[in-house]
Amino acid sequence: MGLLLLGGVCVLAYVLYRFLLFPAFISPLAKVPTAHWTCSVSSLWILYKRLKAEQNTTVLAAHRKHGDVVRLGPTELSVNCVENGYKTVYSGPFDKDDYYRFFDNFGVQCMFSTPKSQPHSALRRFISQIYSKTNIHHSPVIAAQSRIILYHRFLPLLDGFATSPPPGGVDIYSLFQAFGFDTVSAFYLGMQCSTNFLQDTRMRERWRERFLARAPYAACFHELPNMVWLLRTLGVRIMPKEVEEGAVVLDDMVRQWYQRTLRFMSSNTLGRYENPEDVPLALSAILSGWRKEQESENSKIEPQKLHDPEPFILSELADNLAAGYETTGITMTYISWHLAREPELQEKIREELRTLRPALFYPQRMVDGESCEHILPDAKALDTLPLVDAVIKETLRLHGAVPGGQPRVVPKSGCQIGLYKNIPRGTRVASSAYVLHRNPAIFPQPEHWDPCRWLDDDVEGAKARDQWFWAFSSGPRTCVGKNFAFHELKTMMAAVLTNYKVHVVSDDGIEQQDGHTKGPKANAIYLGFSRVDC
Repeated sequence: MGLLLLGGVCVLAYVLYRFLLFPAFISPLAKVPTAHWTCSVSSLWILYKRLKAEQNTTVLAAHRKHGDVVRLGPTELSVNCVENGYKTVYSGPFDKDDYYRFFDNFGVQCMFSTPKSQPHSALRRFISQIYSKTNIHHSPVIAAQSRIILYHRFLPLLDGFATSPPPGGVDIYSLFQAFGFDTVSAFYLGMQCSTNFLQDTRMRERWRERFLARAPYAACFHELPNMVWLLRTLGVRIMPKEVEEGAVVLDDMVRQWYQRTLRFMSSNTLGRYENPEDVPLALSAILSGWRKEQESENSKIEPQKLHDPEPFILSELADNLAAGYETTGITMTYISWHLAREPELQEKIREELRTLRPALFYPQRMVDGESCEHILPDAKALDTLPLVDAVIKETLRLHGAVPGGQPRVVPKSGCQIGLYKNIPRGTRVASSAYVLHRNPAIFPQPEHWDPCRWLDDDVEGAKARDQWFWAFSSGPRTCVGKNFAFHELKTMMAAVLTNYKVHVVSDDGIEQQDGHTKGPKANAIYLGFSRVDC
């Protein structure tokens, strides 16, 4: 009896030390201020906030109260500084954690969800060249695809909306998502095998309805992946049956597009395509990259992936289609909404866009005595327009498509975060665009949308803004599609604002949702279009 009692006391003492005394008073993290009084011994408070979709606003409030580094759980920190902050975390050997399993597709990882740095780098090399700014500005394939999407699909649609305005306005969120999907699917699959969501509204809504249906459950999959797996194993549903079935439909659609593209590629002898727009630029690069890795004796990719790469190729395709669809739609929606409320700024942007030679007029017209039918503005010239660039950056600052935290795991060597040294291995650390972009010392009146803040001549101020601008993350795992995204957004702005004025019809629910990748609460924002008098 005495030994049993002694054993019980020892177990109780260990539990108290391990889960109460050590995290609260002895751990190096004990010096870090907590967002809530329970955070030093429990993650339940921040989990509750995440499941309630209040993470971003909660973490911002904690940083405003406590400073650059805040403790969110027994082994979790939020970081809101540059030096010994996000530069340390996102430039060093910090792996991703299980949070990113949500982005797996077809039951396997994609590049974005790959935890380890070396396999990620190997996969990134497959597509890094085609995503370079040089390639995007000069690729005849991308130019040909853009011409078709703009002049044969997007601009005729806008002209129809301007000529015969829908009574309730145009749902620009759905429209810009469709543009994003058609553009990225052409980039990956070639025009011949890509989608046409702009014109095929039935197929567009088939995808959109099922894609958006998963969003309310994202936080649960992000934060509790092991519990989700266990419940699934036991036959317990996290999502309603129709949502799970919808996710299967999305996978089937991606698989069909992929297989159709493979058949088309095999029918083109030696990769010779009759039309440049039909080249599946990104998929070709991915397939070539996998072949090289299979032939390499020093591949950093796991052997099981090399043996059967197709599921991983499908996962990569699904991830990039979703990313191009979702983020483009969010950003262009907020750009258009802000400009719709500021007609004078619209006019200034229009004047800037019409300095391009040729400008992106629709219908096409004579410029300097020469026909410029279906000729796009020079991509490099478009990229250098300061006001257009400022509008995009300011929108990404205030309404980043990925505002939530980007978790990483401290390596075995430990690290210093802010003023706190000896942060132990295994600690989860994260910065977020939502919080970084609301530093009033860098961005005065941070909740105010002000593109002109990016146009001042203060060199030091510009340097600071660039350091704190984090819409695409940073370091070796910064968004591979950053240059593609800027080019796409600037092209869309040129197409819309060169030719049309926009005004608000209904913006109920324009407030941005809270979470990892989030758009407007209403999932539908209505604007009107009218032709510009030339």
